[in-house]
Amino acid sequence: MSEQDAFSTEDYAKAAPMTLRCDANSVEAIGFIEGLLDTLSFPDPKKLLKPSTVERRRRALRALMADLMQLAPQGLAGYHGMAPKNFPAKLLGFGYDVFLPVKDALVAAGLLDFAPGRQRLHSFDNRDTGKQGSVVQQGGYQARFRLTKLALEQAQGAGVDLKAWADHWNLPETLQETGTLLQPASPLVELRGRAGRVKGRKVQGLSMDVDMASPAIQPIIEDLQAHNGFLEVAGVAGVDFVGLRRIFNDGGEPDFAWNKGGRFYSRRAEGMGKAYEVLSGDQRRKRVKFGGEAVGEVDMSASQLRILYAVLAEELPAELSDDLYALPGASRDAVKLVIAQALGKDGAHAKRWGSEASKAYAKAAGKRLQEDHPFKVVHHVALKCHPILERLGGDGCPTALGLQFIESEIIREAMALLRREGIPSLPVHDSLIVPVSKLDDAEEALRDAFMSVVNSLIGKPTMILPKIVRKGL
Repeated sequence: MSEQDAFSTEDYAKAAPMTLRCDANSVEAIGFIEGLLDTLSFPDPKKLLKPSTVERRRRALRALMADLMQLAPQGLAGYHGMAPKNFPAKLLGFGYDVFLPVKDALVAAGLLDFAPGRQRLHSFDNRDTGKQGSVVQQGGYQARFRLTKLALEQAQGAGVDLKAWADHWNLPETLQETGTLLQPASPLVELRGRAGRVKGRKVQGLSMDVDMASPAIQPIIEDLQAHNGFLEVAGVAGVDFVGLRRIFNDGGEPDFAWNKGGRFYSRRAEGMGKAYEVLSGDQRRKRVKFGGEAVGEVDMSASQLRILYAVLAEELPAELSDDLYALPGASRDAVKLVIAQALGKDGAHAKRWGSEASKAYAKAAGKRLQEDHPFKVVHHVALKCHPILERLGGDGCPTALGLQFIESEIIREAMALLRREGIPSLPVHDSLIVPVSKLDDAEEALRDAFMSVVNSLIGKPTMILPKIVRKGL
């Protein structure tokens, strides 16, 4: 099998980042690695190498196997850059010169599928004429890695249980201690063009150049710098963290004015673990610490739907004011999914469940969404109770990305309010992670920020308040 044949388009799209910083911690895993060191064919015989070089080779092999063993049960490939700069020896304990022969030896032994980095191409149709668009490059894919069936069989033969990763491998003891060695590779502010579809599959908009000296984005940059600087002093532990960035959308559209999207995400760096915001709620509340203190989370329930009612100065349905998803005639979970879809790019006029909703339901329930909750039924119930959804993007009404921007501004202002009180916070779209002792302050900050942002948009005090839910108590 050739390098490229080993990976499908879906493999490239779903691949997960590799940290190359995990290690073996069980007798079985250590024995498995030692067996590989003895049997793999390297350019230089082991007996001629310095002990320090053998140890670096051992660390590289352990790190690579740990990452890929974690992904194997999910059927996922891993990705990592293959330039020398992608292997900081001080951080990893080995450099490119050590990793490359390890990778080559595994491939030669039939234990590793590998594909080098390549261009990432998209073809967009012209939205005005319907004609086939040009194929364009959008960045690139980093190299892909995946253990072969033979490698997994050998690991199991050595006693390594593929379904019990934590019994055999471990994360670095405390990721944040290496934070100062990680150099952010992503800018503070990113801009993407309008999203499109390729053969029915949604693809994100193309990355666009940003003039960081533009007066229009100086307040955005200054706010990010202020919050990142504060968090550096406060101390974020338990996850890799090198600061926040914001991603704006629909750049190039006639009405764009840094007012579309704008959500907060972790800045990325080569060798980082998973971003805190992609962890499950339970995982991030268990792992994240501020100055050694455990954290909780405050979440704005049905955030964008409440914002929509507020900015249009419409009253909430009286019988639903406490829970906007608890509608008669349909499952609450299904209603939440259909409203999320209606508040997305396709709006309230969709005819079927979107792929994201279907995948989310299948992952959570292990069933098919359409079979359990026919779209037409749930969609009808949602629009009957919330007809305001049909106004999204119409005259005088925000678009889906406009709502997302308003939500992100509420989060930004709440973080600033907390920062002035010396309270650290991390955003997750419509919620804030804060020290568990500061949940009262965070709830008040979110409520004040909601009213401040909405009041400035409608020119009068809003009668709608956010519903704040606490998590992690």
